[in-house]
Amino acid sequence: MGVEAAAAALEALWDAQGLDGAACSGGFGADPFATLAAEGQADVPVGEALTRAAALAARTAGVRPRVRTMTVSSLPVVESGASEVLELAVVLSTGAAYLRELSAAGLDVDSAFAQIEVELAADTDVFVTIAKVRAARRVWAALATACGAGGVVATPFSVRTARRMLTTRDPWVNLLRITAATFAAGVGGADSVTTDSYDALLAGSSDLGRRMARNTQLLLLEESSLGRVLDPAGGSAFLEELTEQVAQAAWGVFQQLENSGGIGTMLVDGTLAARVADERDRVVAQVATRRRPITGVSEFPDLDEAAPERAPVDPRTPLLVPVRWAEGFEDLRDRADAARDAGREPTVFLGTLGPVAVHTARATFTRNFFAAGGIRAVTTERGETTGYDDPAELAADAAASGAALACVCSSDSVYSERAAEAVAALSASGVRRVYLAGSPGDERDRLSAAGVDEFIHIGVDVLDVLRRALQECGVEGGAR
Repeated sequence: MGVEAAAAALEALWDAQGLDGAACSGGFGADPFATLAAEGQADVPVGEALTRAAALAARTAGVRPRVRTMTVSSLPVVESGASEVLELAVVLSTGAAYLRELSAAGLDVDSAFAQIEVELAADTDVFVTIAKVRAARRVWAALATACGAGGVVATPFSVRTARRMLTTRDPWVNLLRITAATFAAGVGGADSVTTDSYDALLAGSSDLGRRMARNTQLLLLEESSLGRVLDPAGGSAFLEELTEQVAQAAWGVFQQLENSGGIGTMLVDGTLAARVADERDRVVAQVATRRRPITGVSEFPDLDEAAPERAPVDPRTPLLVPVRWAEGFEDLRDRADAARDAGREPTVFLGTLGPVAVHTARATFTRNFFAAGGIRAVTTERGETTGYDDPAELAADAAASGAALACVCSSDSVYSERAAEAVAALSASGVRRVYLAGSPGDERDRLSAAGVDEFIHIGVDVLDVLRRALQECGVEGGAR
């Protein structure tokens, strides 16, 4: 149902209830640019859709002054990977475009602003989200001043929890992500908050998921008293400064967007999508190196959880393609699960050297590292306890395990004394790839010559390493 048809249905309901125009309140949600971004080209060109929405707004303003026709939503640009600064800049550019169209439809500036509401997204970074929501009001007020609006522009700001932060693996952790985002939106001063269910990405969002979403808000409102303070962040030097920084940066990017032709032009010619892609790729790189960890996915994954049944894929071709930060790791888990179901579970043998106190830290790191890609770490009782002293015994146990991969785990001091022999034995045992846990430093050349194929440590591109590892395990599509 289009906006005009939906508006007519709602107006008919109001008329049936005998409500006069002044008693009606709400919004029709017309947002042609967000629709274009999220759905691609529709049957009605975006220019025509904008003109018709403005005409509807002009009619509505005369008979139902408390009803808003236009919505400026940042959700499509956020879900495709935009930063908070670019998000606010897009909101301002979209708002400016809608104000021009509303003015062309005959509304004065104040009446035009009264026909617009704003929708933002909330993410897991609590402080940045608080600052963004607070900054949104500042830059929107600055836009009103620049347009010549009189007095205070009372635009409602709604916030919705972002889906890009959610995961299909270990979805219970989504409860924490959603709670953090909802809390941040409330502290930032949102007029209303829409909270997703923790299983929103799974097939058939459950009654429990919807109840938990509702109760998240109730707990924050009633037990945390979130709604009893006008501006909880007000006076915090850190948040005031962060708010100002976000507002100043967003206004600067908004000017850049306007100088490039505005939101409509940049959507159609692809320059906005390219700009969003640059910001998205920076975050994806942080996720890939685990500098931006995702609990339950890239950190502390549960290899024994049942593979999720996901919601159907949207068949539309949007101009701004949605992204989820966990997608890369979840794709590897799916491929590994498929191999496991076919009786070919990908495994890595842990070649621990020295006693537990020496090897356990890096052995634990290695288990978690490979589990993020669905690869199970295996070893023997000796490997779990005393560790290996004899390279020949290590090689024999690695071969007997059937693992395609092996990783040596111990301390730097043990590596300097015994790693080369252990690596050489593993290379001769028949495993397809040998890893060493830890940064090798000056020992890199010597250990590589002994047979180390890759070194795994904090800062490496985990996704890239795991893709190659799955390929060595014979998992289809493991490398790209």
